[in-house]
Amino acid sequence: MRSGNTQGGNNNAYCQGNAISWYDWQLDQERRDLLAFACRAIGLRRKHCVFRRGSFLTGQEPRPGSGVDVAWLWTDGTPMTPDHWNSGSLAFAMWLNGATLTDTHGNALRDDTFLIMFNASWNPQPFTLPPAGLGTRWMPVLDTTQSAGLPAPSSTALPADSAFTLSPRSLLVLCRTQ
Repeated sequence: MRSGNTQGGNNNAYCQGNAISWYDWQLDQERRDLLAFACRAIGLRRKHCVFRRGSFLTGQEPRPGSGVDVAWLWTDGTPMTPDHWNSGSLAFAMWLNGATLTDTHGNALRDDTFLIMFNASWNPQPFTLPPAGLGTRWMPVLDTTQSAGLPAPSSTALPADSAFTLSPRSLLVLCRTQ
């Protein structure tokens, strides 16, 4: 069974008048899950302007009192250092501050704050949520290890400094609730 729209390794399927270039529109469970995941990810982006910024992230405070727009965090929840960046690790987190947004006229906007945890390695990775200064409770909203990206049904808000293991080759998006 082919998943998605592979061409079976053929780099020029346009000249093929056979199953190599045909698309199977039947949605098996795997494809329904992928479609549901894509819809969930798009819906999250549409709902939250923090994912649609009109300017580049700088790690600086765009307005007095707003805090920095982004913080890059190591797997232990602390800010990344040059040594972390140069370590070759495939796991880190990105904290996106929803209080630093502005519209095209420079007016302040507010959105939720998110923590996106990445593990691109082939091994499980221990993570610790950042200390309470960046958020005291975090709710999972998108999890690539779960069917259709939905967080596990038993998901509850996680407190700051919580430790857990992120599955290999996965991404977890958490929304700050407090």
